[in-house]
Amino acid sequence: MSWENVSFVIGSKTRKAVLLKLDTAKTPTILARELHTSIPNISRALRELQSKGLIECVTPKARVGKIFTITEEGKAVAARIKEMERE
Repeated sequence: MSWENVSFVIGSKTRKAVLLKLDTAKTPTILARELHTSIPNISRALRELQSKGLIECVTPKARVGKIFTITEEGKAVAARIKEMERE
């Protein structure tokens, strides 16, 4: 787990919310509905998280309804963030 990744995630309310919501695989539309934000905001956060290797798209060839899931590094970062919030 990289502290740089923790800092990157907590630097954005949307990135943090998306990462913590991806405990199960979800589409951008589902995330937008659950987090009460726009799809463009979710899409940007997904791209940013994916660029750091924290999430991955498991349906990269799909044009619509892409499904995203959290990686092992993403799980470690999410666990660290949750731990920090409990302190």
